[in-house]
Parts: sequence; structure tokens; C-alpha cells
Amino acid sequence: PVVRGRVNILLASEEVLRALTDDPAIASQIVQQRQSLSGDELHSSAWLLSRRIVDLQTYRRLYPDITTGGNVYTGEIIVYRAVGGPFLRRKITIDAANGVPRRVNWLDKTSVPLPLTLQQLEPQEGLFAVD
Repeated sequence: PVVRGRVNILLASEEVLRALTDDPAIASQIVQQRQSLSGDELHSSAWLLSRRIVDLQTYRRLYPDITTGGNVYTGEIIVYRAVGGPFLRRKITIDAANGVPRRVNWLDKTSVPLPLTLQQLEPQEGLFAVD
């Protein structure tokens, strides 16, 4: 099966962009100019047109295969009880690139050392306060 995805033009290497565009000059311009992007330009690929990196015909050809964001999200869930333990730790990956979001990964990381102390998991005054 073929898995279609899109290339994030804000993160892709020049080599990947060269393969995508079939034009080394365009790939080089994307890499050079993306460093100076700000504001709304970071949320749209339209800067390829406004900065005259590509013409409209080339943009239309590239558009289905490019993005400036992503639709795959990863997070960690940490469940901790101060009294009576235990704690659980899971890593989850959700893919929403093809319409309906679906879980693509669910890892048990309970045995992996925490990147924070157990004291940092304790409820703080005003933040998830326990009555």
C-alpha cells in the first residue's frame, strides 16, 4: 500500500525539497527564506508565491504534497496517586492526516525513568488542587 503524506516545508532538508520540487534552485530558496518567516507566513505555504520562489503553476503542482504544519500528535499521559501509588506512564501518537483521527501508537513507558521528580507531580496550590 501507498501511504500519502505531506512534506513540511518549514522542516524538510534541502535534499527532500530537491526531490519534491525537481529543482535545486527552488529547494535552496525555500531553505534560505524560511529562516526569515514570521507571523502568518508560518501557518501557510502561500509565502512560496508571495516571495516569488515559485510561480502559480509550480505552486499548484506542489500544493497537495506540502504543509507548514502537521497532523500527527504525540503526547505522554502520567497518572500518579500520591497516596497508595502507583504511577502509570503512557506515550500515545494520534494521526489525523487522513480524516478521522486514529491512534497509531500506545506505549507503556511506566518502567522508563520520569523526566521529572515525583514531587513535581504533587498537586500545587491553585493548580489541580485537591480538597
